Amino acid sequence: MSLRFHLFGSPRVDVAGTSHALPSERRGQLVAFLAMKQAWVGRPELAALFWPDQSSKLAFANLRKTLFRLQGVAWADGLEVEGSAVRMVATTDVADFEAALRDGRVADALPLYTGDALRGLDDGQSEAWTGWLHFERERLRTAWRSAALDYLQGEIEPAAGVDVSARLLDADPLDEAALRAHMVWLSRHGHGARARQMKDRGGVVVDDEQIRSAWPGTVALEAHQPTCSLIHARHAALLASPRRQHPVARERSWP
Repeated sequence: MSLRFHLFGSPRVDVAGTSHALPSERRGQLVAFLAMKQAWVGRPELAALFWPDQSSKLAFANLRKTLFRLQGVAWADGLEVEGSAVRMVATTDVADFEAALRDGRVADALPLYTGDALRGLDDGQSEAWTGWLHFERERLRTAWRSAALDYLQGEIEPAAGVDVSARLLDADPLDEAALRAHMVWLSRHGHGARARQMKDRGGVVVDDEQIRSAWPGTVALEAHQPTCSLIHARHAALLASPRRQHPVARERSWP
């Protein structure tokens, strides 16, 4: 059975035409983690991630119990166990997002990001899980923001520029780079008055000189000329290096 995980925003799984929300408990967290990893993961790493404060015997027992409870569950159909390793076989929006950025298909990547990953799967029981979750969210958020800002420097349709820059501002209303970009694209789309009204949005003041400095060729908010800047590939590097394990999610040495 083919599974499709939507890991950005509130996580859900599409199975045979039906969408299932991942439960906010250990089963849902475990499945989401494996879907994000897209690789075999050792039982010791999983036990240390989800039950870091328990003895090795109890942590492994809880892992076995959680894996057993996933048997026959539709949204965990892609779960595979082989010896001491576990993996989830499925496609995900996060994997597609990262692949698109690596391939330079920024226009395909940007719509896939719909918000912080695994929203609602936080808990206060495992510091290791919380640390890994925050690390991944920040990594993906940074990659998306970098790609979006580069995309906005390219030759795109004004409506697309307004949409992408608005999404950046929705994510962070105090993002000055996003604010400058949004003002520029509003003006290019024929909304110079709205662009001028945003100069003091949220207490962040952006003047015409800042806009001209960030957007070569811009004369004023009312009369922008398209730039010929190339979309940079630096966001690919943001995806490569963070594939290392987050320090708090490393395999624990059991006594």
